[in-house]
Amino acid sequence: MGSEPYSSVTTRINDGHGWDACPVCGANGKVKYPALIDHWFESPGRWRMLGCPDAGCGALWLAPPPSSAELAAAYSNYYTHSPTSDEPGSPWPFASRLKRVMGVERRRRRIYLMYLDAATPGRLLDVGCGNGDRLLQFENLGWEVEGQEVDPEAQLIASSRGLKVHLGDLPSLGLDAGRYDAIILNHVVEHLRDAPAVLRECRRLLAPGGRLVVVTPNAASFGHRLFRSAWRGLEPPRHLVIHTRRSLETLCRMCGFSDVEAFCDSANATFFYVSSLGANDDLRAEGLWRSRWRSIASWSLFMLARALELIDHDIGEESVVVARP
Repeated sequence: MGSEPYSSVTTRINDGHGWDACPVCGANGKVKYPALIDHWFESPGRWRMLGCPDAGCGALWLAPPPSSAELAAAYSNYYTHSPTSDEPGSPWPFASRLKRVMGVERRRRRIYLMYLDAATPGRLLDVGCGNGDRLLQFENLGWEVEGQEVDPEAQLIASSRGLKVHLGDLPSLGLDAGRYDAIILNHVVEHLRDAPAVLRECRRLLAPGGRLVVVTPNAASFGHRLFRSAWRGLEPPRHLVIHTRRSLETLCRMCGFSDVEAFCDSANATFFYVSSLGANDDLRAEGLWRSRWRSIASWSLFMLARALELIDHDIGEESVVVARP
């Protein structure tokens, strides 16, 4: 891996220089995709994405990243701006039974609860909580919950549901040190301009013995290898840095976490496959036959991916870290 200290790499990148350097290890990146487009929320622009050539890292990043104005446009019709964000049901009649038999429903519940399903409830902070769906679930399980959001519209929706949600960048909020027993970032770290600053603040905010849980798209996943520029996990320009299991573990260790467990999970793979299969479709012309075809195709790919996982444990669609200070 690159020898340049992580903090200096991050500072240099945030100053608008050296976009070709990997934001995790500092290695010189190689162009992975020269002109990505936003298939899913139709924000304007084409985006250059680089990849780290170091096998021990493998992160992907937009170089250069979008401006503040471009990001604002990219989030204008984002899913967190609706009161609920339910995933559409499968039109495949026996999909639910198959999920139960394969243990997928149990694994999906674990990942939805950020691997805290067996934890004793305490104080929980959801960083980038969106419309508050997950916070309400934790509240129902007995947790004392708070959220954080930088998007005023999403924060307003979450607050209207009776949730305590801090508006603003996490490091600037000045929350009390050691306050939280668990801090979760579900599909948030890939959106952050300065992930190290946020993760270091998470470490400061955790109580002794507390847990940080991070879930993010996996750049080394089977879906990315298959769909390439149409893989849902890329989602330009909102996803600024996309991690592998290895790069996510490195990031957390560099931010001061010493007890770090990193792994991949394929429980939500069908969502990635369905979205990727529909990347080039005209959603306005959506029909039942097309939905069913994508559902059946995604489940077929899921079965193949589960078989391949026996050989390669790093191909799950999501990278996960569970860490303690």
